[in-house]
Amino acid sequence: MSLLLVFLQATPLELSYGDHKKLIEVVEYEGTEYLPLADIAELLDIQFILDHRHQRVTIFDDEHMVRLLLDFSIYESNGKLKKLIIPLTMMDGEIVIGRSQVIPFFADNFGKLIFIKETAGIEISGLRMETKGDSICLEVIAEGEVKMAVGFEGDSGAIEIDGHLASGFELPKPRGIIKEIKISQLPDYIKIRLRMKSPDFSFIHEAKSVTIYPKRRGRVDLIVIDPGHGGIDPGAIGRLGTYEKTINLAIARRLKRIIEKNTKIRVIMTRNSDRYLSLSRRARIANQNKADLFISIHCNASRRRRSEGFEVYFLSEAKTSWERAVAARENASIRFDLPQGKFDSALEYILWDLAQAQFLEESNLLAECIQDVVCREVRINNRGVHQAGFYVLYGCFMPSVLIECAFLSNPKEERRLRSKKFQEELARAIYKGIITYIDKKGGS
Repeated sequence: MSLLLVFLQATPLELSYGDHKKLIEVVEYEGTEYLPLADIAELLDIQFILDHRHQRVTIFDDEHMVRLLLDFSIYESNGKLKKLIIPLTMMDGEIVIGRSQVIPFFADNFGKLIFIKETAGIEISGLRMETKGDSICLEVIAEGEVKMAVGFEGDSGAIEIDGHLASGFELPKPRGIIKEIKISQLPDYIKIRLRMKSPDFSFIHEAKSVTIYPKRRGRVDLIVIDPGHGGIDPGAIGRLGTYEKTINLAIARRLKRIIEKNTKIRVIMTRNSDRYLSLSRRARIANQNKADLFISIHCNASRRRRSEGFEVYFLSEAKTSWERAVAARENASIRFDLPQGKFDSALEYILWDLAQAQFLEESNLLAECIQDVVCREVRINNRGVHQAGFYVLYGCFMPSVLIECAFLSNPKEERRLRSKKFQEELARAIYKGIITYIDKKGGS
Protein backbone atom coordinates (compact mmCIF):
# COMPACT_ATOMS: atom_id res chain seq x y z
CA MET A 1 0.00 0.00 0.00
CA SER A 2 1.38 3.40 -0.96
CA LEU A 3 2.00 6.15 1.57
CA LEU A 4 -1.04 8.32 2.04
CA LEU A 5 -0.10 11.96 2.40
CA VAL A 6 -1.56 15.25 3.44
CA PHE A 7 0.07 18.39 1.92
CA LEU A 8 3.85 18.22 1.59
CA GLN A 9 6.17 20.98 0.43
CA ALA A 10 8.75 18.84 -1.37
CA THR A 11 12.26 19.72 -2.60
CA PRO A 12 12.18 22.60 -5.14
CA LEU A 13 12.68 21.83 -8.83
CA GLU A 14 14.68 23.85 -11.31
CA LEU A 15 12.65 24.43 -14.47
CA SER A 16 14.30 25.80 -17.59
CA TYR A 17 13.02 27.03 -20.95
CA GLY A 18 15.61 28.27 -23.43
CA ASP A 19 17.97 30.56 -21.51
CA HIS A 20 15.46 31.12 -18.71
CA LYS A 21 15.55 29.21 -15.41
CA LYS A 22 13.26 29.26 -12.38
CA LEU A 23 13.31 27.47 -9.02
CA ILE A 24 9.78 26.24 -8.29
CA GLU A 25 8.36 24.77 -5.08
CA VAL A 26 6.58 21.42 -5.40
CA VAL A 27 3.37 20.65 -3.52
CA GLU A 28 2.47 17.01 -2.93
CA TYR A 29 -1.08 15.86 -2.28
CA GLU A 30 -2.52 12.33 -2.27
CA GLY A 31 0.77 10.97 -3.61
CA THR A 32 0.82 13.36 -6.61
CA GLU A 33 3.28 16.24 -7.08
CA TYR A 34 1.92 19.59 -8.29
CA LEU A 35 3.60 22.79 -9.52
CA PRO A 36 2.10 26.31 -9.33
CA LEU A 37 0.74 27.42 -12.70
CA ALA A 38 1.73 31.05 -12.00
CA ASP A 39 5.44 30.15 -11.79
CA ILE A 40 5.35 28.16 -15.03
CA ALA A 41 3.45 30.92 -16.82
CA GLU A 42 6.09 33.44 -15.73
CA LEU A 43 8.88 31.16 -16.99
CA LEU A 44 7.22 30.69 -20.40
CA ASP A 45 5.99 34.29 -20.70
CA ILE A 46 2.36 33.23 -21.11
CA GLN A 47 -0.75 34.43 -19.29
CA PHE A 48 -3.76 32.87 -17.57
CA ILE A 49 -7.09 34.06 -16.19
CA LEU A 50 -9.28 32.37 -13.57
CA ASP A 51 -13.06 32.76 -13.79
CA HIS A 52 -13.94 32.13 -10.12
CA ARG A 53 -17.67 31.88 -10.75
CA HIS A 54 -17.41 29.09 -13.32
CA GLN A 55 -14.11 27.61 -12.03
CA ARG A 56 -12.69 28.08 -15.56
CA VAL A 57 -9.02 28.70 -16.33
CA THR A 58 -7.90 30.22 -19.64
CA ILE A 59 -4.18 29.95 -20.51
CA PHE A 60 -2.98 31.88 -23.55
CA ASP A 61 -0.24 33.66 -25.48
CA ASP A 62 -0.29 35.50 -28.82
CA GLU A 63 -0.90 32.31 -30.83
CA HIS A 64 -2.54 29.75 -28.53
CA MET A 65 -5.52 29.50 -26.19
CA VAL A 66 -6.43 26.69 -23.79
CA ARG A 67 -9.60 26.57 -21.67
CA LEU A 68 -9.91 24.22 -18.69
CA LEU A 69 -12.21 23.61 -15.72
CA LEU A 70 -10.68 23.05 -12.29
CA ASP A 71 -10.80 19.39 -11.21
CA PHE A 72 -12.07 18.31 -14.65
CA SER A 73 -10.04 16.23 -17.11
CA ILE A 74 -11.49 17.31 -20.47
CA TYR A 75 -10.29 20.67 -21.82
CA GLU A 76 -10.33 22.70 -25.03
CA SER A 77 -7.06 23.57 -26.79
CA ASN A 78 -7.12 25.79 -29.85
CA GLY A 79 -10.60 24.52 -30.75
CA LYS A 80 -9.93 20.82 -30.05
CA LEU A 81 -11.04 18.71 -27.07
CA LYS A 82 -8.23 16.99 -25.18
CA LYS A 83 -7.77 15.22 -21.84
CA LEU A 84 -5.46 15.76 -18.88
CA ILE A 85 -4.65 12.65 -16.85
CA ILE A 86 -4.33 14.84 -13.73
CA PRO A 87 -6.73 17.84 -13.85
CA LEU A 88 -5.73 21.33 -12.79
CA THR A 89 -6.82 22.02 -9.22
CA MET A 90 -6.69 24.71 -6.54
CA MET A 91 -4.52 24.39 -3.43
CA ASP A 92 -4.29 27.13 -0.81
CA GLY A 93 -5.78 29.61 -3.27
CA GLU A 94 -3.25 28.79 -6.00
CA ILE A 95 -3.86 26.94 -9.29
CA VAL A 96 -1.54 23.95 -9.63
CA ILE A 97 -0.78 21.43 -12.39
CA GLY A 98 0.44 17.85 -11.96
CA ARG A 99 4.22 17.62 -12.33
CA SER A 100 3.94 14.70 -14.77
CA GLN A 101 1.68 16.84 -17.00
CA VAL A 102 3.91 19.91 -17.22
CA ILE A 103 6.24 18.89 -20.06
CA PRO A 104 3.64 17.27 -22.39
CA PHE A 105 0.94 19.90 -21.70
CA PHE A 106 3.01 22.96 -22.61
CA ALA A 107 4.85 21.21 -25.44
CA ASP A 108 1.62 19.97 -27.03
CA ASN A 109 -0.49 23.10 -26.55
CA PHE A 110 2.08 25.92 -26.76
CA GLY A 111 5.05 24.33 -28.54
CA LYS A 112 7.33 25.15 -25.60
CA LEU A 113 9.61 22.43 -24.22
CA ILE A 114 10.43 22.65 -20.51
CA PHE A 115 13.34 20.86 -18.83
CA ILE A 116 13.04 19.84 -15.16
CA LYS A 117 16.02 19.30 -12.86
CA GLU A 118 15.97 17.98 -9.28
CA THR A 119 17.63 19.98 -6.48
CA ALA A 120 19.34 18.47 -3.46
CA GLY A 121 17.62 18.32 -0.06
CA ILE A 122 19.11 19.07 3.35
CA GLU A 123 21.40 16.80 5.37
CA ILE A 124 19.76 14.88 8.24
CA SER A 125 22.30 14.26 11.01
CA GLY A 126 20.09 12.32 13.43
CA LEU A 127 16.78 11.50 15.09
CA ARG A 128 16.07 12.37 18.72
CA MET A 129 13.47 10.24 20.51
CA GLU A 130 11.66 11.39 23.66
CA THR A 131 8.96 9.69 25.73
CA LYS A 132 6.01 11.89 26.73
CA GLY A 133 3.56 9.88 28.81
CA ASP A 134 2.24 7.15 26.54
CA SER A 135 3.39 9.09 23.45
CA ILE A 136 6.72 9.14 21.60
CA CYS A 137 8.16 12.29 20.02
CA LEU A 138 10.61 11.90 17.11
CA GLU A 139 12.61 15.06 16.37
CA VAL A 140 14.62 15.44 13.16
CA ILE A 141 18.10 16.91 13.75
CA ALA A 142 19.09 19.10 10.79
CA GLU A 143 20.20 22.61 9.91
CA GLY A 144 17.53 24.71 8.25
CA GLU A 145 13.92 23.98 7.38
CA VAL A 146 12.84 20.33 7.43
CA LYS A 147 10.25 19.35 4.83
CA MET A 148 8.51 16.09 5.63
CA ALA A 149 5.22 14.23 5.51
CA VAL A 150 3.68 11.61 7.74
CA GLY A 151 1.23 8.92 6.72
CA PHE A 152 0.13 5.33 7.08
CA GLU A 153 1.23 2.14 5.35
CA GLY A 154 -1.24 -0.51 6.39
CA ASP A 155 -0.93 -0.85 10.17
CA SER A 156 2.47 0.90 10.21
CA GLY A 157 3.46 4.54 10.18
CA ALA A 158 5.78 6.21 7.70
CA ILE A 159 7.70 9.48 7.58
CA GLU A 160 9.22 10.91 4.40
CA ILE A 161 11.88 13.62 4.70
CA ASP A 162 13.36 15.61 1.83
CA GLY A 163 17.14 15.29 2.02
CA HIS A 164 19.90 12.76 2.63
CA LEU A 165 21.45 11.01 5.63
CA ALA A 166 24.69 12.41 7.03
CA SER A 167 27.66 10.09 7.49
CA GLY A 168 27.63 8.55 10.96
CA PHE A 169 23.83 8.76 11.22
CA GLU A 170 22.61 6.45 14.00
CA LEU A 171 19.08 5.10 14.20
CA PRO A 172 17.55 5.30 17.71
CA LYS A 173 16.29 2.14 19.37
CA PRO A 174 12.49 1.66 19.42
CA ARG A 175 10.60 2.32 22.64
CA GLY A 176 7.06 2.79 23.92
CA ILE A 177 4.40 2.24 21.26
CA ILE A 178 7.09 1.80 18.56
CA LYS A 179 8.10 -1.84 18.01
CA GLU A 180 10.53 -1.44 15.10
CA ILE A 181 12.18 1.40 13.16
CA LYS A 182 13.57 1.03 9.64
CA ILE A 183 15.16 3.77 7.56
CA SER A 184 16.10 3.86 3.87
CA GLN A 185 17.78 6.45 1.68
CA LEU A 186 15.90 6.83 -1.60
CA PRO A 187 17.10 9.00 -4.53
CA ASP A 188 15.13 12.10 -3.51
CA TYR A 189 14.21 11.55 0.13
CA ILE A 190 14.60 9.55 3.33
CA LYS A 191 11.88 7.11 4.31
CA ILE A 192 11.34 6.01 7.92
CA ARG A 193 9.00 3.08 8.58
CA LEU A 194 7.56 2.67 12.07
CA ARG A 195 6.09 -0.68 13.05
CA MET A 196 3.79 -0.23 16.03
CA LYS A 197 2.82 -2.50 18.92
CA SER A 198 -0.82 -1.64 18.19
CA PRO A 199 -2.45 -0.56 14.90
CA ASP A 200 -4.50 2.04 16.81
CA PHE A 201 -2.27 5.13 16.72
CA SER A 202 -2.16 8.61 15.29
CA PHE A 203 0.28 11.46 14.54
CA ILE A 204 0.75 15.09 15.46
CA HIS A 205 3.12 16.64 12.89
CA GLU A 206 5.02 19.85 13.74
CA ALA A 207 7.91 21.70 12.08
CA LYS A 208 10.76 19.27 12.87
CA SER A 209 9.01 16.62 14.91
CA VAL A 210 6.35 13.93 14.82
CA THR A 211 4.52 12.80 17.97
CA ILE A 212 3.01 9.32 17.83
CA TYR A 213 0.33 8.48 20.35
CA PRO A 214 -1.94 5.47 20.95
CA LYS A 215 -5.64 5.95 20.30
CA ARG A 216 -8.05 4.74 22.95
CA ARG A 217 -10.68 2.39 21.60
CA GLY A 218 -13.78 4.37 20.64
CA ARG A 219 -11.89 7.66 20.84
CA VAL A 220 -12.71 10.40 18.33
CA ASP A 221 -9.67 12.52 17.47
CA LEU A 222 -10.46 13.63 13.93
CA ILE A 223 -13.70 14.46 12.11
CA VAL A 224 -13.92 15.17 8.38
CA ILE A 225 -16.75 17.54 7.47
CA ASP A 226 -17.85 17.45 3.84
CA PRO A 227 -19.83 20.46 2.52
CA GLY A 228 -21.77 18.86 -0.34
CA HIS A 229 -21.48 19.99 -3.98
CA GLY A 230 -19.37 23.04 -4.90
CA GLY A 231 -17.75 24.70 -7.91
CA ILE A 232 -19.46 23.68 -11.15
CA ASP A 233 -21.95 21.59 -9.14
CA PRO A 234 -24.43 23.96 -7.41
CA GLY A 235 -26.62 21.21 -5.92
CA ALA A 236 -30.27 22.20 -5.40
CA ILE A 237 -31.29 25.78 -6.23
CA GLY A 238 -34.10 27.49 -4.31
CA ARG A 239 -36.76 29.78 -5.77
CA LEU A 240 -34.89 32.79 -4.33
CA GLY A 241 -31.77 31.71 -6.21
CA THR A 242 -30.10 30.14 -3.17
CA TYR A 243 -27.40 27.64 -4.12
CA GLU A 244 -27.24 24.53 -1.96
CA LYS A 245 -23.41 24.49 -2.24
CA THR A 246 -23.27 27.91 -0.53
CA ILE A 247 -25.51 26.92 2.40
CA ASN A 248 -23.69 23.60 2.85
CA LEU A 249 -20.35 25.39 3.16
CA ALA A 250 -21.72 28.01 5.57
CA ILE A 251 -23.16 25.38 7.95
CA ALA A 252 -20.02 23.22 7.68
CA ARG A 253 -17.76 26.15 8.59
CA ARG A 254 -19.90 26.93 11.63
CA LEU A 255 -19.85 23.28 12.70
CA LYS A 256 -16.06 23.17 12.38
CA ARG A 257 -15.66 26.31 14.49
CA ILE A 258 -17.98 24.99 17.23
CA ILE A 259 -16.23 21.60 17.42
CA GLU A 260 -12.75 23.15 17.60
CA LYS A 261 -13.82 25.75 20.17
CA ASN A 262 -15.39 23.23 22.55
CA THR A 263 -13.23 20.11 22.16
CA LYS A 264 -9.71 18.96 21.31
CA ILE A 265 -11.05 17.12 18.26
CA ARG A 266 -9.31 18.04 15.00
CA VAL A 267 -11.50 18.91 12.02
CA ILE A 268 -10.66 18.69 8.32
CA MET A 269 -12.97 20.14 5.65
CA THR A 270 -13.08 18.41 2.26
CA ARG A 271 -13.48 21.89 0.79
CA ASN A 272 -13.25 25.32 2.39
CA SER A 273 -14.16 27.34 -0.68
CA ASP A 274 -16.43 27.17 -3.71
CA ARG A 275 -14.58 24.39 -5.54
CA TYR A 276 -15.64 21.10 -7.05
CA LEU A 277 -14.48 17.78 -5.60
CA SER A 278 -15.43 14.38 -6.97
CA LEU A 279 -17.55 12.19 -4.70
CA SER A 280 -14.80 9.57 -4.46
CA ARG A 281 -12.16 12.17 -3.57
CA ARG A 282 -14.22 13.37 -0.60
CA ALA A 283 -14.19 9.88 0.91
CA ARG A 284 -10.50 9.52 0.03
CA ILE A 285 -9.65 12.62 2.09
CA ALA A 286 -11.30 11.01 5.12
CA ASN A 287 -9.55 7.68 4.59
CA GLN A 288 -6.11 9.17 3.99
CA ASN A 289 -6.30 11.14 7.21
CA LYS A 290 -7.69 8.15 9.15
CA ALA A 291 -10.72 10.15 10.24
CA ASP A 292 -12.87 8.79 13.04
CA LEU A 293 -16.12 10.27 11.68
CA PHE A 294 -17.29 11.57 8.28
CA ILE A 295 -20.14 14.13 8.22
CA SER A 296 -21.52 15.22 4.83
CA ILE A 297 -23.66 18.38 4.95
CA HIS A 298 -26.47 18.91 2.39
CA CYS A 299 -29.82 20.63 1.88
CA ASN A 300 -32.90 18.76 0.67
CA ALA A 301 -35.19 19.34 -2.32
CA SER A 302 -38.47 17.95 -3.60
CA ARG A 303 -40.98 18.56 -6.38
CA ARG A 304 -43.54 19.07 -3.61
CA ARG A 305 -43.09 22.63 -2.33
CA ARG A 306 -44.64 21.69 1.02
CA SER A 307 -41.99 19.06 1.82
CA GLU A 308 -40.13 20.18 4.91
CA GLY A 309 -37.90 19.04 7.74
CA PHE A 310 -34.59 17.56 8.79
CA GLU A 311 -33.32 14.03 8.11
CA VAL A 312 -30.07 12.09 8.42
CA TYR A 313 -28.94 9.19 6.24
CA PHE A 314 -26.45 6.39 6.71
CA LEU A 315 -25.17 4.06 4.01
CA SER A 316 -27.28 0.99 3.38
CA GLU A 317 -29.74 -0.27 0.80
CA ALA A 318 -32.65 2.12 0.32
CA LYS A 319 -35.97 0.72 1.54
CA THR A 320 -38.41 3.34 0.25
CA SER A 321 -38.97 5.26 -2.98
CA TRP A 322 -38.21 8.53 -1.12
CA GLU A 323 -34.83 7.22 0.09
CA ARG A 324 -33.97 6.11 -3.45
CA ALA A 325 -35.03 9.52 -4.82
CA VAL A 326 -32.86 11.46 -2.35
CA ALA A 327 -29.85 9.23 -3.09
CA ALA A 328 -30.39 9.60 -6.84
CA ARG A 329 -30.46 13.41 -6.53
CA GLU A 330 -27.29 13.61 -4.43
CA ASN A 331 -25.54 10.99 -6.58
CA ALA A 332 -26.28 13.08 -9.68
CA SER A 333 -23.07 14.99 -8.87
CA ILE A 334 -21.20 12.02 -10.31
CA ARG A 335 -21.99 13.34 -13.80
CA PHE A 336 -19.31 15.98 -13.23
CA ASP A 337 -16.73 13.22 -12.66
CA LEU A 338 -17.09 11.60 -16.07
CA PRO A 339 -15.28 9.79 -17.54
CA GLN A 340 -13.44 8.93 -14.31
CA GLY A 341 -16.21 9.29 -11.74
CA LYS A 342 -18.00 5.96 -12.00
CA PHE A 343 -17.19 2.68 -10.30
CA ASP A 344 -14.42 0.88 -12.18
CA SER A 345 -16.22 -2.43 -11.81
CA ALA A 346 -18.99 -4.24 -9.99
CA LEU A 347 -16.29 -5.81 -7.82
CA GLU A 348 -15.12 -2.39 -6.59
CA TYR A 349 -18.70 -1.49 -5.68
CA ILE A 350 -19.10 -4.72 -3.70
CA LEU A 351 -15.75 -4.31 -1.91
CA TRP A 352 -16.60 -0.77 -0.86
CA ASP A 353 -20.01 -1.96 0.31
CA LEU A 354 -18.41 -4.68 2.44
CA ALA A 355 -15.86 -2.23 3.85
CA GLN A 356 -18.61 0.14 4.97
CA ALA A 357 -20.73 -2.72 6.37
CA GLN A 358 -18.46 -3.02 9.41
CA PHE A 359 -19.46 0.54 10.41
CA LEU A 360 -23.17 0.09 9.71
CA GLU A 361 -24.26 -0.07 13.35
CA GLU A 362 -22.09 2.91 14.37
CA SER A 363 -23.25 4.99 11.39
CA ASN A 364 -26.85 4.21 12.30
CA LEU A 365 -26.23 5.29 15.92
CA LEU A 366 -24.48 8.49 14.78
CA ALA A 367 -27.42 9.31 12.50
CA GLU A 368 -29.92 8.70 15.32
CA CYS A 369 -28.00 10.88 17.78
CA ILE A 370 -27.80 13.81 15.35
CA GLN A 371 -31.43 13.43 14.26
CA ASP A 372 -32.75 13.29 17.84
CA VAL A 373 -30.76 16.25 19.16
CA VAL A 374 -31.35 18.54 16.17
CA CYS A 375 -35.11 17.97 16.18
CA ARG A 376 -35.20 18.54 19.94
CA GLU A 377 -33.08 21.71 19.88
CA VAL A 378 -34.26 23.30 16.60
CA ARG A 379 -37.83 24.11 15.59
CA ILE A 380 -38.01 21.84 12.55
CA ASN A 381 -40.05 18.87 11.31
CA ASN A 382 -38.52 15.51 12.26
CA ARG A 383 -38.35 13.32 9.14
CA GLY A 384 -36.40 10.61 10.92
CA VAL A 385 -33.30 8.56 10.13
CA HIS A 386 -33.08 6.92 6.71
CA GLN A 387 -30.73 4.70 4.75
CA ALA A 388 -29.70 4.83 1.09
CA GLY A 389 -26.78 4.23 -1.25
CA PHE A 390 -24.93 7.55 -1.40
CA TYR A 391 -21.75 7.40 -3.50
CA VAL A 392 -20.00 9.92 -1.23
CA LEU A 393 -20.34 7.47 1.70
CA TYR A 394 -19.08 4.45 -0.23
CA GLY A 395 -15.46 3.77 0.65
CA CYS A 396 -15.58 5.74 3.92
CA PHE A 397 -13.83 3.39 6.33
CA MET A 398 -15.34 4.99 9.42
CA PRO A 399 -18.83 5.80 10.75
CA SER A 400 -20.33 8.25 8.27
CA VAL A 401 -23.62 10.06 7.70
CA LEU A 402 -25.19 12.45 5.20
CA ILE A 403 -27.30 15.24 6.69
CA GLU A 404 -30.18 16.90 4.79
CA CYS A 405 -30.60 20.12 6.78
CA ALA A 406 -33.91 21.41 5.36
CA PHE A 407 -35.68 21.89 2.01
CA LEU A 408 -34.46 24.57 -0.41
CA SER A 409 -37.52 23.74 -2.52
CA ASN A 410 -39.75 24.96 0.33
CA PRO A 411 -39.86 28.81 0.25
CA LYS A 412 -40.19 29.09 4.05
CA GLU A 413 -37.27 26.75 4.72
CA GLU A 414 -35.19 28.39 1.99
CA ARG A 415 -35.53 31.71 3.82
CA ARG A 416 -34.55 30.02 7.09
CA LEU A 417 -31.52 28.37 5.47
CA ARG A 418 -30.35 31.79 4.24
CA SER A 419 -30.45 33.06 7.84
CA LYS A 420 -27.14 33.05 9.72
CA LYS A 421 -29.06 32.51 12.95
CA PHE A 422 -30.68 29.32 11.63
CA GLN A 423 -27.35 28.10 10.22
CA GLU A 424 -25.80 28.59 13.66
CA GLU A 425 -28.68 26.76 15.36
CA LEU A 426 -28.31 23.80 13.01
CA ALA A 427 -24.52 23.66 13.40
CA ARG A 428 -24.72 23.82 17.19
CA ALA A 429 -27.38 21.10 17.35
CA ILE A 430 -25.44 18.85 14.94
CA TYR A 431 -22.39 19.32 17.18
CA LYS A 432 -24.41 18.27 20.24
CA GLY A 433 -25.60 15.21 18.35
CA ILE A 434 -22.01 14.24 17.54
CA ILE A 435 -21.02 14.66 21.20
CA THR A 436 -24.00 12.52 22.25
CA TYR A 437 -22.75 9.78 19.92
CA ILE A 438 -19.20 10.04 21.30
CA ASP A 439 -20.49 9.82 24.88
CA LYS A 440 -22.53 6.72 24.05
CA LYS A 441 -19.47 5.10 22.45
CA GLY A 442 -17.41 5.97 25.51
CA GLY A 443 -14.58 7.92 23.92
CA SER A 444 -13.29 11.44 23.20
